[in-house]
Amino acid sequence: MILADFAIGAAVAGVRSGAVLTEALRVDVLAPHSGELETTACGVAVAGRRHIANSVIRDRLTGAIVGSATGRLVVLDADRGMPRAPRPDRPGSVLSIREMLDGGLDVVRPAPSAVRVRIPVGRELGNSYGYMHGGAVAAMCDVGLHQLREDPGGDLFDNRVVDVSVDYYAPVPLASDIEVTAAVTGRAGSRVRVSASIGVGTDHPAAVACYTLRAGRRIPGGSH
Repeated sequence: MILADFAIGAAVAGVRSGAVLTEALRVDVLAPHSGELETTACGVAVAGRRHIANSVIRDRLTGAIVGSATGRLVVLDADRGMPRAPRPDRPGSVLSIREMLDGGLDVVRPAPSAVRVRIPVGRELGNSYGYMHGGAVAAMCDVGLHQLREDPGGDLFDNRVVDVSVDYYAPVPLASDIEVTAAVTGRAGSRVRVSASIGVGTDHPAAVACYTLRAGRRIPGGSH
């Protein structure tokens, strides 16, 4: 998710100058992979201030295509753009999930098919405009999904992600705590739908991710 957001953002920035903000991001997982990934933007379509960018995700070890990503981004005009913040102090252009979670996390399981995770957001997760990077926001949704799958009483441990789409509604401020809430929202046969949302202390979520998972075994009571 992080790599995909970087790739499509860079592709759009190469087409038009201004502040590039992600409105929506979708990733389709096409095949199992080693975890060593690289992504390449392969096309940008323009409709006014909005841009649609596509990228291909490859396994760095095998060279095989293992996924694809599509993003919808809006570009603010240069003279109306957001003021730039100091460059984040981080070791490279992309942080690992482990590095993002250096501050620890607090996990609460309010129900068997739900989890709530509180995560501190450091300035190293910021973009050039002083807010949390869109790819990092998506990665935090992944953290919520991971915690849901780790539930010892759940049945999601042996599944895999088929696709995920993220909608962004508001920027996430830095140097604060966010709350990721993940829950199972539907089941059908071997597939499970999970929603993960990012809360920033307001009445509305800053971002919502919707996942489709394919379970390793048939779920009782489901239908094809």
